[in-house]
Amino acid sequence: MSTSSRCRTSPEHLSSADTTAQLSARFAYAAAIKSINNLLLLGDGESWARQQIDFASLPEMVRTFLQVAAGAADIPIMLWALFPICS
Repeated sequence: MSTSSRCRTSPEHLSSADTTAQLSARFAYAAAIKSINNLLLLGDGESWARQQIDFASLPEMVRTFLQVAAGAADIPIMLWALFPICS
């Protein structure tokens, strides 16, 4: 297996218990090192990018979740008056 195909996560990596355990261990070690030292070591062919997260649509997502949860629980959505979500 070449270095570039070894560094990418693909369905083949998750097809056996051995490779799944290796991949899980790799991510666990990386998370531990990042947590303790605020340092991330990368191997050959690996890359890391910071993701920008936008919470602008969070009120709409919460509103939709409340509607689904209220419908599943068969409870009217009267709580909007008690817990308004500003948009």
